[in-house]
Amino acid sequence: MPVNDSVVLYLSQPMNAISVTGALHVAQNGVLVSGTTQVTDNGQVVQFVPSAPFQPNQVVQVFLDSTAQSTSGVNMNNYQSSFTTAPNSSTIAPAVIATNPAGGLSVPTNVTMDLAFNVPLDPTTLTDTTILCYQNGSWLQSAVSLVYGGTVIQVVPRFPLLPNTGVSCQVSTSLQGLNGVAAQGGGVGFTTGNGPDTTIPTIVTLSPPNGSTGVGDNVNIRLVFSKPINPLTVNASTIQLSGGGITVVPDSISFSNNNQLVLLVPHSPLPDNTQMTLAISGITDVAGNAVETRRWRCHSTLQQ
Repeated sequence: MPVNDSVVLYLSQPMNAISVTGALHVAQNGVLVSGTTQVTDNGQVVQFVPSAPFQPNQVVQVFLDSTAQSTSGVNMNNYQSSFTTAPNSSTIAPAVIATNPAGGLSVPTNVTMDLAFNVPLDPTTLTDTTILCYQNGSWLQSAVSLVYGGTVIQVVPRFPLLPNTGVSCQVSTSLQGLNGVAAQGGGVGFTTGNGPDTTIPTIVTLSPPNGSTGVGDNVNIRLVFSKPINPLTVNASTIQLSGGGITVVPDSISFSNNNQLVLLVPHSPLPDNTQMTLAISGITDVAGNAVETRRWRCHSTLQQ
């Protein structure tokens, strides 16, 4: 998790704010962290903002002890959880952490290749030979570019790939991160299928549905696509939930059902009694066919 994150808890009942503030403890590697605790949304949302950012690559533990009481005077059970903060990126070597297509798959012949890295890359070190892709011994890329905030290299073939034939891509150690550290290499290998895929992916299900009212402030967003999509194209810039003058930052984006179902978990509660807009733009399938740009609206519930 980012070092500048806050901690958000959702509770099943309205809580006594004073008791919750005293019962919440946040520790970093066993040492209590100072910060500000806010209890909002009818006493059911607790947000802890540390006085200073967490340290990199540290274990943060969250405790809410049994002195926390509901507004009816019932003590809650002890609760605890933990997470680890992101490491210091200034010393990390760029490494491939995900690819599209995934290694070992059989994919359409019109596939566009994406390689995601763990740190932002230095665009001045990206050349035509930074990544070399071959099929039957022929060098095949025509364009190599940085996308999605400089952490993904996209390779576009200069000619249609041969069907039922292996492809391999290898990253050169001449590539560097913005931190000046050289890449560790890496790459991906896959096999093409019988031909191209030109079917446009669509969104078949959205939850909450368009036009919904009374949506909970802690709602999660679920999208089901008509076919597997490229998970590297799903991020905070291609799926945006906004309303009330804010854009909700996702705490996590996860995939299931062969990358046809996307679950987006907002980090903080939605603003009360507000029309929210979900905008989809820039998501593609494995071959690069783009999902139609769409907008949906729902209305969050009013908290007293």
